[in-house]
Amino acid sequence: LTAFDITDDTFRVAVIPHTAEVTTLGFRPAGSKVNLEMDVLAKHIERLVAPYQK
Repeated sequence: LTAFDITDDTFRVAVIPHTAEVTTLGFRPAGSKVNLEMDVLAKHIERLVAPYQK
């Protein structure tokens, strides 16, 4: 699952074929509500490297 076209209140996702096959995401129409959990480690890394980014 890859998020893109991210704005303050919306985003789009790309789902690889394997994920679509082994989850319910492949059966959900666009605009469906789903439960997403953020990768906590990624958020920590983002915060740690932020001061070093241009």
